[in-house]
Amino acid sequence: MSAPSSAKRLPWQLGGVAATVLATATAARLSVELPLTTVPQTAQTLAVLGAGILLGSRWGAASMASYLVLGVVGLPVFAGGASGLDRLVGSTGGFLVGFVVGAAIAGWWVESGRAGSLAMACLGMALAHLAILGCGWLWLAASIGPVRAWLSGVVPFLLGAVVKALVAGLGAWLLSARRLAGES
Repeated sequence: MSAPSSAKRLPWQLGGVAATVLATATAARLSVELPLTTVPQTAQTLAVLGAGILLGSRWGAASMASYLVLGVVGLPVFAGGASGLDRLVGSTGGFLVGFVVGAAIAGWWVESGRAGSLAMACLGMALAHLAILGCGWLWLAASIGPVRAWLSGVVPFLLGAVVKALVAGLGAWLLSARRLAGES
């Protein structure tokens, strides 16, 4: 049996992009303001990792780029129902740009077969999440300095990052195991 052609897969991929953008926008509504930071804790990064896991590196990144475009043009998809270019250039901008990077890394990790064990799947999702935090830290560091950016833009989110990486890692591993079982 031959693999489906690109044309046959495209509607599924576009539907996947729409679904992961909607999931990310919905996860943005699950927001908690933390003390000592202007960046809210949300479930978005779990949706970002899911986009990469489900869609792969290119389509996962494309879905998060689409999410950013929708927010910039005025749809209320960012945390707290916010939108606009100011969110992308403000204190949360690095994290938002990091969504594209994080989805690409999560997707690449799964595509490359590195999610074959639960430990490796969780490691990959932790690395993808750290890339998101790293982009956010770099962005914040440019305006408030590296130490303040670390203390307000990374440290408050580390526990959540671990939990979300474990959840996403489990999902990546289960999907990889299912895919591998289907190939044998």
